[in-house]
Amino acid sequence: MSHDNRPAILEPTVLAILGRAADLARSAERTHARRMLQDLRNGRIAPADVPTWTPGDEHQPTRRQATDDCTCPEVDHEAVIALWAETVPDLPQPLRWTTERQALLRARWREIYRLRTRHGRPCVRDDLLTSFRRVFVGVSESPFLMGRVPGRDGRPPFRCTLDWLLRPANFAKALEGAYERRT
Repeated sequence: MSHDNRPAILEPTVLAILGRAADLARSAERTHARRMLQDLRNGRIAPADVPTWTPGDEHQPTRRQATDDCTCPEVDHEAVIALWAETVPDLPQPLRWTTERQALLRARWREIYRLRTRHGRPCVRDDLLTSFRRVFVGVSESPFLMGRVPGRDGRPPFRCTLDWLLRPANFAKALEGAYERRT
């Protein structure tokens, strides 16, 4: 076999391999997109954390961020966890701070930042921690969230966890006072 024939023989094989690699990459992107959509629906991530790009983009996807997020203080995970432990010591405490939990807290941190700055008021780290303290105090004053309301159908009472509270719908209800004690 001459050297002139070698590229002609190898070319279809290389093209087939490259084509298969491209197919796998597209399949992986679809799988990743499906997982991200499921996480978004289940509240594991916030809409602001979903990457946005169009298929024609030649660069890597970047996370969508509002322009006001660039001034948002860095999330102080340890301080928020310490506030949770201090405010509601009788509720389950997170033992491992996973990336999923970090993403949930980051999304709620940004959400509170946007709420506090929407009228042009400045907002710093201590303001955000104060907001989280208020939410956690609301949890501590709720008999339902603290597990003091008997469960239904023989089940144990519900007890709030930090993971549960950081889900978008649950956090919004807590901010709105939906779990406050009714007299």
